Formats: sequence, structure tokens, C-alpha cells
Amino acid sequence: MEANKSENLKTRKEFSANSDTLYHAWTDPEQLKKWWKPMGSQLTEIVNELQVGGKILYQFTADNMEILVIKGEYLEVIPQEKLVYTWNWQVQNEAINDSEYKLSVYFKKLSNGSSIEVLQENDKDQESIHPHQHGWEDALNHLADYLKLHNEHSHAEGAASTSSDHDGKPDYGSQNPANV
Repeated sequence: MEANKSENLKTRKEFSANSDTLYHAWTDPEQLKKWWKPMGSQLTEIVNELQVGGKILYQFTADNMEILVIKGEYLEVIPQEKLVYTWNWQVQNEAINDSEYKLSVYFKKLSNGSSIEVLQENDKDQESIHPHQHGWEDALNHLADYLKLHNEHSHAEGAASTSSDHDGKPDYGSQNPANV
């Protein structure tokens, strides 16, 4: 294989959550902190300016207290559909050699939920792709677990709570006392 041959990595996963929920789990800093833990690290700082030219910074602290940082810039932002950005890993403020690549993330509505597709465009050989492939698969599995727990928690809260209708009266849905 040629050393300079560009290699791309593509990972896709389906979720029972709707695409809006999936998009927010991917972009909301507080939700990201709950599910994204590459190599067992903890996400401690996030800058996520969701606009073309907007900055990205994800800082992680590993168990050994090593600091891992991802920096990038948004190249394309179509809310709930597509994000394209640069991605550069740094360890202890030193850029990892040849670590910058372009990441495209696609969010799709499905009849029974949603899907996400991550496309990582590299200028590296195939062997350097394998750890990233495993990393993305692991991340999407953590995201699926988070969304499942989040969904179960939302349903549990919904069963015990009520909302108001347009007139401000309680809306009990199928639990309306008049229907019991």
C-alpha cells in the first residue's frame, strides 16, 4: 500500500431515538460529558461553536491525569443533518504527528428512529485507521447506551408527571381522570 494514499474510515449506527435527540446528544456539552469517554478518559472542557468557522475544543483527562485535547474548526453546519469539521488530537499540548483529519457526521431520520454516520478522511495508510475504527465504534456504542438510559428515564418521568394543554389546564393524556 502507498504510504501517502488517502484512507477514509466510515462508521454507521442506528438508534431508536429520534434524530433531534441524537443530534443534541452529539452537540450539547452536558450530554457529551455523559457518554463520550475515549480511552476511558473524562471530558472536562468543551468549546463547541456550531457555525461555519466556529471553534471546537474537547479536553479530556485520563486516569493517569494525562491531558488529551481535540481542536478543530467547523467547515459546514446543517443543524440536525450534517456537521463537517477539522479534527486534531494533542497530548500535553503537543500535536500528535499527522493527526489532523476531516470529520463529517451525518444524522438521518428513520421510520423507527435515526442513524448517525461518521466519515473520517485521512491522509494516512490503512494501519493507522484501525485504532480509529475501534474508537468510533466504541463511542457510538456508548452513545447508544446513553440514549437508551436517557429514553428510559424520560419515559419514567413522563408516566409520573403531567403537562398543560393550550388553556393551561393539566393534560393527563391517557391518564385523564375523566377517562378512568
